[in-house]
Amino acid sequence: MRLMAVSSLLLPLFASGCGKDPERLGAMAGKVAARVGSATSALKARLANQTLLIPGFVEGLDLSQKVRMRILLDGRLSGCDVQARVLEGDVVELTGSLPLENLRPLVLQSVESVPGVKGVADAMKTTPPTP
Repeated sequence: MRLMAVSSLLLPLFASGCGKDPERLGAMAGKVAARVGSATSALKARLANQTLLIPGFVEGLDLSQKVRMRILLDGRLSGCDVQARVLEGDVVELTGSLPLENLRPLVLQSVESVPGVKGVADAMKTTPPTP
């Protein structure tokens, strides 16, 4: 989808003669790619928020599914391999790995914001990705 959006924006540039100046074309392509990436991220965030607000959608999920859904839809947490298990008293135990330690507070904040979560037990490990 991104490729289609970028190509539909770049084709008019080639047709208008920008293809004769590769440096200018490269700069324009970079700007277009940045805008498409920004728009895609914004749309994904809006969709994530709206999905959790669809009447009846969330009510049909149990607490562990709600937590997993929140983690999956939080764009800030991409690259995290986190599993959630509900313990007694609606405490959620988080296990798995984080690529960066500074993602830990984001995961905890995201999970704590799920309605019904009474507490969070953090058992996640930081495991940087291998190059």
